[in-house]
Amino acid sequence: MNRFKGHPIAASQPDAPQLGEVLWEHFCSNVWEDRERVFPFRLSLIGGSAGRPPAWGSARRPVYLNASYDEETVYSEIASAAMLFPAAVLMGDEYASIQRPGVRQAVNRAVSQRVLRAGDIRVTDPLWYSVRNLT
Repeated sequence: MNRFKGHPIAASQPDAPQLGEVLWEHFCSNVWEDRERVFPFRLSLIGGSAGRPPAWGSARRPVYLNASYDEETVYSEIASAAMLFPAAVLMGDEYASIQRPGVRQAVNRAVSQRVLRAGDIRVTDPLWYSVRNLT
């Protein structure tokens, strides 16, 4: 899940909307050969299930979260994804980034709030993922 809005600093630039479109098109062209397995969604999960693919709530699929880097937004995305896709394997990147500590803080917060279980979190720098539905 990615909104393809770019980094907040870049989003304030005059050409940000065009850049977002270019990034989205580039991403879609990169996954075209895997279109039977990869379903890109350009949306935010925060606030509910608008745009949720049918039957994904029970599907055991990976959901890659890559929408932001600040703690509040990342935590909200994790909490929403855990609720909307209870059977999914949640994952994201930038966990170990010194420049983006919000991701690590959000994952740790999700554990402390019992959205994710501590024993289920794995980190393979820079990727984090939950193995909650892999066993």
